[in-house]
Amino acid sequence: MMGMKPLVVYYSRTGNTRMVAEKIASLLGCELAEIVDLKNRKGLFGLLGAGYSAYTRKLTQIKAPDQDLSAYDLIAVGTPIWAGNITPAVRTYLTKIVPEVAQAKKYALFYTSYSSEQPKAVKDFCTIIKGEPVARLSVLHKDIKAGKFEPQVQAFVEALRSSEKAS
Repeated sequence: MMGMKPLVVYYSRTGNTRMVAEKIASLLGCELAEIVDLKNRKGLFGLLGAGYSAYTRKLTQIKAPDQDLSAYDLIAVGTPIWAGNITPAVRTYLTKIVPEVAQAKKYALFYTSYSSEQPKAVKDFCTIIKGEPVARLSVLHKDIKAGKFEPQVQAFVEALRSSEKAS
């Protein structure tokens, strides 16, 4: 992307969202940054607790990426969907880290889930960033496992490039 400087930021518990984030960053030729949840989300109890925390819209302790967000024009944020919501780690990142620079940025949202439509999560994302994402991508877990998500990612990246031309 010539004029726009994008950053791909993601949280991934199992690696699905990481795979999508890596592909997006590769196609955009941009930096990739991981949000690390400091709470243990491993195993059955970690998974159940994660779902409950997402459902109740809880924040968590995170290790935020080091990047200075003011250096980027577009932030593509990736999250798994837990209990129909964005993850506590991404919620914390968007709520505590992003507001300092939020008004001057464009945002894109990509998420991985077991079902394609996640209206509650998208609405929540829009409320937190106080606007609409310039592009949105939903990738199903079954497509990630089958390695069949690249065309969707390419369409998402094209939408991001189109948003650059429109600005």
